Amino acid sequence: TRIFEGANEVLRFHLAAGALPFAGEVPSALAERLPAPLETHARRFDDLHRRARAALAGLAETFGPRVMEHQLRLAGCADAFIGLLALEASLLRGGAELGDLSGETATVHLDRLAFLTELLGREIEDGLRQAEDERFETTASRLAGHEVDVARARL
Repeated sequence: TRIFEGANEVLRFHLAAGALPFAGEVPSALAERLPAPLETHARRFDDLHRRARAALAGLAETFGPRVMEHQLRLAGCADAFIGLLALEASLLRGGAELGDLSGETATVHLDRLAFLTELLGREIEDGLRQAEDERFETTASRLAGHEVDVARARL
């Protein structure tokens, strides 16, 4: 199993390193592509997506070419991006299926998506907390377009 554990770690770092060239770009909003009942979940995704890109851009700007030496922070970013991919796929698929459902079935479907959004949102935030550090939180918050309360971010 050690071989597979090592492969997973390599893939996590590959994901984070692959996202570095796109870290400063503004992502397209998911909220615009989903039906109204999923708007709240899509906005949460959009906020987490912006924060993840800002954290990765903050890492790149703070550490430059030596960013790969900060493996724990990169692992946190990778975890966040993995969660974002899962959440985006779930919301897009859920939004497409929602049009075919009605009544109680649609309500159950929305409840499941709400639960999944909350669960993955917490995992994404945990990954971002691992990635963030006081030395570059200012840079990350500037890139995200808002200030970060460092004391609150450590909770």
